[in-house]
Amino acid sequence: QDFPVNLDRANQDPNFVVTQKFFTGEQYGFATSKDRTALMDAINGELKKLKDDGTYDQILQKYFPGA
Repeated sequence: QDFPVNLDRANQDPNFVVTQKFFTGEQYGFATSKDRTALMDAINGELKKLKDDGTYDQILQKYFPGA
């Protein structure tokens, strides 16, 4: 249930933003300040690699079958 907490923080602090929601039946999120663009670029880059090579889907199916 991170989304409501993260959204509330983003609404109260202009240094934070909710960038994406993942629909897995569970609620997960990464929170960084808006000025940490290099960190978000690194996180997004690694997630893209995991998605591109199929690792992300393998992990998702292992822990969230049918997601």
